[in-house]
Amino acid sequence: MLTRAQANAIREHVALDEPIRRLISLATTDLYHGPLAVEDDGDDTYPGFPAACRMIGEAMPRSDLYIVDDEVIGDVEPLLDDCEVTCVDSRLVVRVLVGSELARYV
Repeated sequence: MLTRAQANAIREHVALDEPIRRLISLATTDLYHGPLAVEDDGDDTYPGFPAACRMIGEAMPRSDLYIVDDEVIGDVEPLLDDCEVTCVDSRLVVRVLVGSELARYV
């Protein structure tokens, strides 16, 4: 289980673009409250739950992340003997970024 500091470090390390963050928000709302009727704001519209999940999934990192002292140090295992390295599975990274319920669909 990750600590709050480790989860925050993952969120800071993985930079999601604004359109993806918006899709995560809309898909989460759709998941809990049913289909959305989002007005066309000119730039982009909500594509619906299945397409949004597909687009979010494509934006997610596919590699494990390594954390040392509550700081993400990258996706390559470091060769450090004097400190504890935590490997965070890519599926857990997705759950941290989108939430555990939405992660089941992404």
